[in-house]
Amino acid sequence: MDAQQFFSRVCALRKAQKEFFKTHSSAALRQSKALEKEIDEEIARVARITHIAQQPKQQSFHWDN
Repeated sequence: MDAQQFFSRVCALRKAQKEFFKTHSSAALRQSKALEKEIDEEIARVARITHIAQQPKQQSFHWDN
């Protein structure tokens, strides 16, 4: 998912959440939960990628006495 897609999905999530809190309908709750799951999975995916990319290379240190 690219940044624009992520932004669009977060907007859809917020819309679904607002609809649920306004109506308390089960359909709005299901949609909100599905979008929350999708967003959470994307956050986890990017976190895994960036964690790997941000790990510093290990250096060997040799101590001279």
